[in-house]
Amino acid sequence: MVALDFGRIALRPDLTLCLFGVPGLERSAALCEDMCAGALGAVVLVDTGRLAESFALVDRLEERALPFVVVMNRFAGPAAYTPEQVASALGLSPGVPVLAGDVREATTVRHVLAELVAYTGRFRAARLLEAVAR
Repeated sequence: MVALDFGRIALRPDLTLCLFGVPGLERSAALCEDMCAGALGAVVLVDTGRLAESFALVDRLEERALPFVVVMNRFAGPAAYTPEQVASALGLSPGVPVLAGDVREATTVRHVLAELVAYTGRFRAARLLEAVAR
């Protein structure tokens, strides 16, 4: 059995953001595949002390050309690594946002979701321009 979190945020009366969350465990791989099929973007929450656990998910998202942002979750104190160090360690494509914050705080969550929406727009626009240029 795999746990699944779900939430909805109404951004405007005609625009609702649906949020689904699964743990990064291998037993949730099939569920993750299904969610990627219908997703417009993703948030990868990483623990910098266990960064290797994020490699498979990052690879999966990049293979599917699904825009995503990475969040270095920190609960207290300064981050152990810089966003640039995490991006390098994960082998992220240039431009993938790497953010830091405590995801238990509403301000962090709002910032992450706003960055995801903005990056998704930039990502989709760039893909469209690439397709037109061919």
